[in-house]
Amino acid sequence: MQKACTFQKTLKIQKQISYVNITASPFYESLGFYLISENLIKRDEVEFTNYAFEKKIKFILVSLFVLLFNSFFLERYYVRFPIYDIESTKIPKSFDGYKIAVVSDLHYGFLNPEFWIRYVIESTNQQNPDLIVGIGDYVKKRNFDEELVQIWKLLPLLKGKDAEVFVNGNHDHWVNHLLSLRLLEESKKSIRNKSLEIKRGDEKIIIGGLGDFWEDHIPIDQIFKHTDPKQFKIALAHNPESADTPHTESIDLFIVELDGQSYLLDLIVLPKFPSSFYDTKRINKIIDSHNIVFAKLRAI
Repeated sequence: MQKACTFQKTLKIQKQISYVNITASPFYESLGFYLISENLIKRDEVEFTNYAFEKKIKFILVSLFVLLFNSFFLERYYVRFPIYDIESTKIPKSFDGYKIAVVSDLHYGFLNPEFWIRYVIESTNQQNPDLIVGIGDYVKKRNFDEELVQIWKLLPLLKGKDAEVFVNGNHDHWVNHLLSLRLLEESKKSIRNKSLEIKRGDEKIIIGGLGDFWEDHIPIDQIFKHTDPKQFKIALAHNPESADTPHTESIDLFIVELDGQSYLLDLIVLPKFPSSFYDTKRINKIIDSHNIVFAKLRAI
């Protein structure tokens, strides 16, 4: 009877404290220890679960912060210079290895300040391109004439071995349509609504510039109508929709912009397309750099 009373007393004490000294027989002693231990384990499991949940939440929040910080403040300033080969039997042998730097969507302004623009220009020049082409969206915001004027003081610092040519994008027109056109022409580097022959000895390639599809559309045939159909032709445009406009001239390479990145469209003949431009089978190369890419011509 004494042992049973001791056991009941032990259980009663157990409900009030986490640990008790059991002085009963080995059987009841082991039983009491088991009951107390089980209670402690359950409490530890709850505490561990809460700790793990809090740890997961903290990890998710930190990861989101790192991703956002990287996207807005680090990755946007990291400039890569991938080179994509463009092969064609129409590329003259003397142009084999000809390197074209494509510059687009600099969006000069609040998040892309002047020091970064200068860095991009200097880094591009260090790659020693044969030709530099700008395909628009050099500024970001609307109604900021000062930014438009300033960027056109910086763009002429780009230096290619043969030439530097430019067309405008929709953001440039949105800032100030007339001013953007005037600054483009005053730069003496405009290829808008005109074509240019680039020669190597007796051989040559032809490059022409289209206007912005939505703000300054210029027909393709109007630009290339006096060119030799046997020559390798490159069309510059800010919008990919320009490649889908009706034309009879054969264009070998379109260089356009889409969603802040540049695209190289290796298209031999483009009279008129039955399908949408956004058919990925028609996209030869997709650029994953921050608005700078090099197209290298390969004669085959």
